[in-house]
Amino acid sequence: WKNPGISKSNRSGYGLVVGRIQSGKTAHIIGLSMRAMDTVLNDTGNEYNTVIILSGLLEDLRKQTFSRIWDMGIDGVRIFPREADFKEKNETAKEELFEAFGNVEPCILVVKKHYIVIDAILEYLAEDQIDMLMGERRILIIDDECDHASIDSRHAESDENLNEVTETNRAVRKLILSCLRSKSNQWYLGYTATPYSNLLMDPEPDY
Repeated sequence: WKNPGISKSNRSGYGLVVGRIQSGKTAHIIGLSMRAMDTVLNDTGNEYNTVIILSGLLEDLRKQTFSRIWDMGIDGVRIFPREADFKEKNETAKEELFEAFGNVEPCILVVKKHYIVIDAILEYLAEDQIDMLMGERRILIIDDECDHASIDSRHAESDENLNEVTETNRAVRKLILSCLRSKSNQWYLGYTATPYSNLLMDPEPDY
């Protein structure tokens, strides 16, 4: 839940889920996604109908996450892209996204956490036929292994060299901002088993 100030300003909510290695984080991601989209457990109109899972940098990881969700055989939820990852020239993935949005169906988009993939999604979401449907979506962004690639490892903000932000960090931020066109109460949730190295440490310790 967001506090009222965040909800009124239509800012994205941010959360961090920490679990031990091999403790069931992927199962938790799937369970949380189903819980967020459940029309019975959520108040009417407050359920989420779109989950974007940034599943890691490797295609094997994306396929593994996709298969885990697909094999559950969940009725009434579109899971895609079924074949190749979302890319600029992947018309099949674009059609799957458009059909899900156009039919107001709940959907889960499982993609690699790579700036080329995310940029392709951003470009497609900006097209008129999709842009007009964004207002009917409530979006949950889940960043698996959020301490890997999502963080600006160049520390551009601390040096105020904003043009030097790492590509993946920039793409993830743009995705969050772009999805604010959807219904309110958007969330970005990061999952990790190793948060302390670069998420929870003080960047300027006194010692």
